[in-house]
Amino acid sequence: MRLTIAADALVSVRGVIRDSRLLIDSGKLNGVVRRNEEVEDVELELGGSGRVATPSFVSVHSFLTLYPFRFSVFNGLKNATELFSVMTSTDAYYFALLASYHLARTGVSSVVFSDPYPDAVARAVQEVGLRPYIAVGVGCPESRSDWKNEFSVLFQRWSAKGRRDVMLKLCTDEELDEVFAVAREANTLLVVDRTLPLHELETKGYIREVPILALGGGTRSDASLIKKYGIHVAFTPSFEVSKFPLSQYDPAVSLDLTPKYDIRHEMSVAVLRLMLKPDEAFKASTVNGCEVLQLDCGTFERGAEADVAVFDFREPPSYPFELASPYESLVFSGYSLETLVVKGEPVVDGGVPLNVGLAQVEEATGRVQEVDKRAGQKVRNVATNRDLE
Repeated sequence: MRLTIAADALVSVRGVIRDSRLLIDSGKLNGVVRRNEEVEDVELELGGSGRVATPSFVSVHSFLTLYPFRFSVFNGLKNATELFSVMTSTDAYYFALLASYHLARTGVSSVVFSDPYPDAVARAVQEVGLRPYIAVGVGCPESRSDWKNEFSVLFQRWSAKGRRDVMLKLCTDEELDEVFAVAREANTLLVVDRTLPLHELETKGYIREVPILALGGGTRSDASLIKKYGIHVAFTPSFEVSKFPLSQYDPAVSLDLTPKYDIRHEMSVAVLRLMLKPDEAFKASTVNGCEVLQLDCGTFERGAEADVAVFDFREPPSYPFELASPYESLVFSGYSLETLVVKGEPVVDGGVPLNVGLAQVEEATGRVQEVDKRAGQKVRNVATNRDLE
């Protein structure tokens, strides 16, 4: 599809281009022209006056199937492992559909997830129009026992050697040698949980052998290793307590299972807690996430992936967009998402996701109630058995 996006400002990590039109052709960015310049053979024109276009956002780690239960998991009323245990693959598909619907409406185009039933979850993400990236857990609450077979099947179906569509997530070092061997053979990313230090990987010499993404920021006990080896870091600002700025680590952003579940909120928290400057927070949510995934996105360079978010700043509470403070405007007021384009195709327009209907949302919400009941019944059965003992 050949389309254009007109905007008062195109904002990327390289700065601001005023009164311009972004050209998109066959899923790639094809240049920038002045807004009043005529463009031939355009199939669709998006944006307009009062709009600001940016590269779309990337979340490098999220739990999608727990999205409907994020508040009760956060406050401890529900247990994630118990919820996983009563879900079916169809449940997981619909819950991931809800989560992806939410992500699309907040400007996220690419998401790394670690969930049970990863194939079903990836299909749900794709159904909404986003880019799915699967992290196969090893020793994690959401992991399956036969992780090697699961990784092999998913890698053949969703990825290829040298790409990072399917990766490994390590939560314990009990199977470190096997995990390393598989990651090196596939030449894929190894995600290391925030609870697992990198010291053992350094001791065994693995830390230089495979690309690593360390979850967590200033709270990690191995910050010196991360800095020494230039390891990618992904942090969740609203879950983070850091005594020093994180800009030296050039982090990406992880949504995890935050109650707000909004990457724009995470950017604002990072700035308010003095972990990142506004332009650094914007970079963390765009370019840095793209680099982790080895995806050519996050900029408006010709030939880059056409993943673009368009915000409407014409009215409060988004108004105004200050050209003198573009990153502050986006971080603190970029809440009126009008359009999301992924792979050169509109996924959201007029603030409404285009690929998911009300019937699918209603089916998903009905399944949330069913899983709630099953989880509650399981807890009651366990309590009854304990009483009988």
